Amino acid sequence: MLGGGYAAAVDAWRLASPYNNVDSQDPPFVISHAMSDGVIPFESSSFFVEALRAARVPVTFAAVEGDGHGMALRMAMRVASEPEIELLLLAN
Repeated sequence: MLGGGYAAAVDAWRLASPYNNVDSQDPPFVISHAMSDGVIPFESSSFFVEALRAARVPVTFAAVEGDGHGMALRMAMRVASEPEIELLLLAN
């Protein structure tokens, strides 16, 4: 999809990376990630959240314990309540 592995297409991978495309004009984010995700490293979300915060983009981050890949969203809905999400979106 990106023209090969990372070594073969460094520029394409950098352009596709969300970390390299954060802008202060980005919309608010609600991000959840299972700490024991075996598919996507938890640090990926942590780095992205740090980049968003550095750009002063509003972000709510839910680190979910004990679940694997794909389960974090359902758990995050318990952590980040609908009123909290609505306030985040209305404030921006």
